[in-house]
Amino acid sequence: MTVITRIGYCETCARSNSPRTGQRFLVYGSTSNAYFVLEAERNGKIGFTPHLYKLDKVLGQNVIIFKACSIYGCDVDKKKTGQDWWYFVKGWKREVWTLETWNALVLLKNNEFTRDYRI
Repeated sequence: MTVITRIGYCETCARSNSPRTGQRFLVYGSTSNAYFVLEAERNGKIGFTPHLYKLDKVLGQNVIIFKACSIYGCDVDKKKTGQDWWYFVKGWKREVWTLETWNALVLLKNNEFTRDYRI
């Protein structure tokens, strides 16, 4: 299963004026194939937050994906196990996209648009 982190719009976060400096969020490292918790270093554009996207299946020219806002308190929660806190996605949303849309999202990284939305 392919997992990527990209910017997406979240209505819930827009209503709560997120993202803001200091908020924690979950990202997926494609090189390490692991999840990491980061902290926003600056205020971002309201409602545009990091999202996690998982490619589940390719069905011809369509794909089934699961997405989640990665802001802690939105689609991400945490629990304590022993001495450690574990962050996890509590609310994946299933969507059907075109393969073209998925491929465009995969290629949307490290450009002027994404730098403008960096937190």
